[in-house]
Amino acid sequence: MAIDDDQKKLSTKFNVNLISADPAIEPIIDTEHKATIAYAAQPLGTTTNFEMSSFFSMVGDVGAIEIVNQAQIDYIKNFIATTSDATLASYKSIPVISCSAPFKAGRNGPTDFTDVANGATAAAPFALQVRNPGDLYLYGNNNIQAVKIKGSDLKNWLEKSASQFGQINPSLTSEQDLVPSYSTIYNYDVFYATNNALQYQIDVTQPVGNRIVGLSYAGKSVAPTDDFIVATNNYRAGGGGNFPGIDGSKTIIQSPDANQAVVSAYVKKQGQLTTAANGSAQSWSFVKVATQGPVILRSAPGKLGIAQSLGLTRVLSEGAIDANGFSHYAIDLSK
Repeated sequence: MAIDDDQKKLSTKFNVNLISADPAIEPIIDTEHKATIAYAAQPLGTTTNFEMSSFFSMVGDVGAIEIVNQAQIDYIKNFIATTSDATLASYKSIPVISCSAPFKAGRNGPTDFTDVANGATAAAPFALQVRNPGDLYLYGNNNIQAVKIKGSDLKNWLEKSASQFGQINPSLTSEQDLVPSYSTIYNYDVFYATNNALQYQIDVTQPVGNRIVGLSYAGKSVAPTDDFIVATNNYRAGGGGNFPGIDGSKTIIQSPDANQAVVSAYVKKQGQLTTAANGSAQSWSFVKVATQGPVILRSAPGKLGIAQSLGLTRVLSEGAIDANGFSHYAIDLSK
């Protein structure tokens, strides 16, 4: 499925250096500058009561992730359905799933989170603009690709993703950080399938490599030999992040279209996004465990209300702000 030139423009991302404008240059580029701002503000769709944020993506919020996965699945399914390539056409019966990470989730400090505002009511929706997909999909130079993998590869992929969590000792009475480092948060791939058909749990009391349990697709346990097609990006498909077995050798689709543009095109096609349809399908959860001491998640201050509105009951309260500006939110892993 090709994306037209107008849709490709939606993937453009501008980096702004906060320095004074050169008075000699400013009038020369004034028209282009204003046109760029006007273009970025063009409407793309609307949202009603849908906060697309990543403040609590590490404890279950998929508000800023599911829409990306939906767009990627839609693109790859259409690509396979309309291909003239005989080999790709033979894959039409293989389930297409997708993965995407919370790219902006604290790596660069407490202000580095995705937060696309929402409309309170159907009568007063929020207008999504051309610039917003850059908040949902940070890397404008990533192109959408697909890999064909086995169930064993999927399990290993998920295990690598789950390594972002610290190993929690239930008997400790001292504070434990659920996500000790955000330095590689872009490697926390959240998987999704249409109709929420893919499900798995993460046991953070177990060591890295032994955390994924209950992996199933369409209600059946995933077998090591099961086939899947995963919609992802060129970075991951080519070996970025050092995920076991994902090294470019399993790539079946190499598209020239940017993931960011794919998301933009999908949002435009949907028209209106809602929490129920585009941001509430949680494919994963924690294996429940009671802990003797506090477990915390570091996130942006003042966001407890968002967790509560999402029904994330495992987020209990907001605690102190640390030296780096993060609030320490109390997490109950037994919920």
